[in-house]
Amino acid sequence: MNREQTYLIDIATTCQTVIELVQGMNQSSFVADKRTHIAVLYEITVIGEIVKRLSPEFRQSHPEIPWKQMAGMRDQLVHDYNEVDLDLTWEVTQSSIPELLEFVLPLLPQEEVDNERRSPPYPPFQNFRGFTDEEQGRPHQLRHPIPHGTRSRKLNVKRQKVKV
Repeated sequence: MNREQTYLIDIATTCQTVIELVQGMNQSSFVADKRTHIAVLYEITVIGEIVKRLSPEFRQSHPEIPWKQMAGMRDQLVHDYNEVDLDLTWEVTQSSIPELLEFVLPLLPQEEVDNERRSPPYPPFQNFRGFTDEEQGRPHQLRHPIPHGTRSRKLNVKRQKVKV
């Protein structure tokens, strides 16, 4: 599998994640649900980043896909984060993301498309009994990695200047 196919699989997976995140929601519930719209904005940013990694030759060979606009939306989300339009983001989840998925699916290697149809997006936990301390047969005690009494102390970190 080549690099472009790997990126296309990532785009398809990310599109499916966005569709799952907003499933059963309407625009007002999406805008009101901070966790969901933050997750969706992150996934849209990821799509834009993946698009930037595709080779120019590949993007030029598929002009029907708005590569430049996707990369541009990523840039706006990252650099103009205080001006995000959640109504526009909702429209993207309802039209642009499903359209992108439809454009990308035919470009995927056939075995990936077949695997995607056969398996659920997230594997179920099988035989999960929780975290146990095998010797004692009781729940594992998670310990904080910082010794007791040191959590409130400030860490002494020196900044290093990097020459460019």
